[in-house]
Amino acid sequence: MKCWVRGTPTTRGGFPETLNKIEERKAKKAAFNDSQTRTSKARVQEENKGVNRSVERSFKADKRNSLESLAAEAEEAAYHENMRGLYATMRNLSGNYSKPARPVKDKDGQSISDPEGQKSR
Repeated sequence: MKCWVRGTPTTRGGFPETLNKIEERKAKKAAFNDSQTRTSKARVQEENKGVNRSVERSFKADKRNSLESLAAEAEEAAYHENMRGLYATMRNLSGNYSKPARPVKDKDGQSISDPEGQKSR
């Protein structure tokens, strides 16, 4: 399954109706592979067209809902003047997922370079 914005749909709360449709599509594909005659293959292939179409529509709807929720998060962050949240959401929308590595600093403001010191901090 293709990941759109932040994580896969299963890690982001899941889209159960889409996952059910994917399972149905897998079952139809298995039935197509198991069918032996041309007429039965043609019949199952016609059924597959409808299932594939519904899965693609469900993907598009899920993607649209996901992007709309991120846009709402960005608007909310902008309304509350939360610039860090706004820019993080904009990075997610643009596809830049990685966060830059920030240096860990001790109480005096000096950066800690060794990993064990960073863990203890």
